[in-house]
This record gives sequence, C-alpha cells and structure tokens, in this order.
Amino acid sequence: MTIRSLCNSQDQITNVYYNTGIDYKRFIYGYDFAGRLDTVNYYFGEEGTDVSYLYKNFTNYEYNANSLIENQNYGGTFLTNAYAYNNRNWITQMYNSISQIIYENEYCKNGNVSLQYFYGSYAENFRNTDELFFKYSYDRSSRLTNVSNEITQDNTYHLENTYDKDGNITTLKRYGDTNTIKDNFVYAYNSGTNKLNNVSGTKDQFAYDLNGNMIKDSDNNEIFFSEVKRMILVR
Repeated sequence: MTIRSLCNSQDQITNVYYNTGIDYKRFIYGYDFAGRLDTVNYYFGEEGTDVSYLYKNFTNYEYNANSLIENQNYGGTFLTNAYAYNNRNWITQMYNSISQIIYENEYCKNGNVSLQYFYGSYAENFRNTDELFFKYSYDRSSRLTNVSNEITQDNTYHLENTYDKDGNITTLKRYGDTNTIKDNFVYAYNSGTNKLNNVSGTKDQFAYDLNGNMIKDSDNNEIFFSEVKRMILVR
C-alpha cells in the first residue's frame, strides 16, 4: 500500500491518497474555525480528477462549548452518535440514533469507571443477547481488579486481575459470553526485576539485554536495538 497526504498551512491533513489504479482511494478532511476536524469526505471520482459532486460524506462532527464531540454523523445524517458529558467532561452517555448501541457510564471520584450499562439492537448479532451492566472494582492504586456482570449474576464476561507489590499483573481470568472461562493466565517475572519471564508456562519466554530491552519474545522473534536503544530490526 502506498499513502500520500497533503496538509494546509496549519499542518492539518487535508487529503489522503491510498494506492493507485483500481485500488485508488482518496479522503478529504475539513476543519472548523477552531481547527477542529469537521468533515471527512470520500472521493468517488477517478484518480487525477477533482469533481466536487463526487465527494461523498463519510462523517462529520459537531462540538459543544468545551470542544468535546457532541454529535458524530455518518453519511450526512444517516446515522448519528450523540455524546453527553458530566461537569468534569467525562462521557456519561453515548446514544445511537437508530438505537443500535447505547451506553451509560458512572464514575468514581478519581475518574475510574464504576458502572457501565450497554444496550441496543447490536446484541441481536451475538449469541448472548442480554443487556450488559458491568460493575468495576479497583485496588487502592486504581488498578482494575474485578469486573462483574450485574444482570446475569454469574461469570458471563467476568474479569479478575491480581498484581504483585510492584504493580505487575500476576494473574488474569477472563470469561466469555456463556459463563465459561476463556483466558486463565499466570504471569511470572525475573527475580528482582519487573521483566516478564513467561505467561502460563515453565520455560523462559522472553529474554532481555543488559539495558533491559527485550531481545527475544515468546514467538522466538529476535529483536535488535541500536547503540542508542532504538529498535532497528525484528526477525
């Protein structure tokens, strides 16, 4: 894939061109008086042409007084996502104009999400069609420790994390849409360091150089760094 872009005098991208020939695509970006992204159009014309009536709106944005996205419209007004915020500018609700997906958030005093509610017709595309109401729990360092499904009252989409005293994750359990466990990982670290040694295994899966850079991963990829610690090659 080849990509070429053009910018305006404010260094904002105005046009992006992808490939040539039959794979040619072009997107046009517009901005409002405050420099906020306003529109994204797709060009249906042939490569090398620029005909305004062949611009098709992909999405456009409307902002509130705090420059937060208030509405995002797709295909003109075919589909709209509307956003609501609290007085700390945290998203409290996203509403979809065709009721495909709606979610609502509640927060702890420090900004961590405490409750999250999902509903809408999107669920009809999944095996589990229940509405989702999650409760999030954290430790005293604001690390996520538990996600419980308050509607089903079982382990559906349940999550459990534990950490060591340095904040490294040590275990992760994640359940799927049928109340069955999908992931059950145990993380081990090199003694006296925060360097990951293996995940749910007994052999070393990761190796490091004297600078702490990872030089080998669990897929046996070798990773090379320059003398200034910049990654230069993975093979």
